Amino acid sequence: MLAELPVKNTFYTNTFIEWRVQRSQKSGLLVHEEEHLLVIRKNSTPPSSLLQKNASWAEEFFKKASLLTDVPSILPYYKKIDALLMNNDFGTCDALLKSVKTKDLSDVLLIGLLRLTYQWKNRLPSWSSLLVDASKELFHRGYDEKKLLRGLV
Repeated sequence: MLAELPVKNTFYTNTFIEWRVQRSQKSGLLVHEEEHLLVIRKNSTPPSSLLQKNASWAEEFFKKASLLTDVPSILPYYKKIDALLMNNDFGTCDALLKSVKTKDLSDVLLIGLLRLTYQWKNRLPSWSSLLVDASKELFHRGYDEKKLLRGLV
């Protein structure tokens, strides 16, 4: 017998518990033994699928990323990202961060995205990787990355 029980989890939406019951015979006598196995499976949904489902605006965001250089152009996207965080949708927000190609972001957006999500960095597994990639990209662009990322490192 195999049953799946849904579990609500902050990070993974497709987490469940799996119970296995085994029955065996020992010494000719029927002995009922129950074995319970807890299996937590990480959400294996690719970041792009999660974004399409929960943040349909992300595709437009990535297309315009290099052009988002001022507050009026960036603000609508910051509000949407902030809404994900306020709704504890860390999985979708992390999928967004994981999908970022730093070379495609404007200078302002590259730094701003890290600052916007900094408060929740411990709940966003891809945040640290983005910080490293952003630091390398800023250096490559000729900026003093340590100065620009002060307070994030």
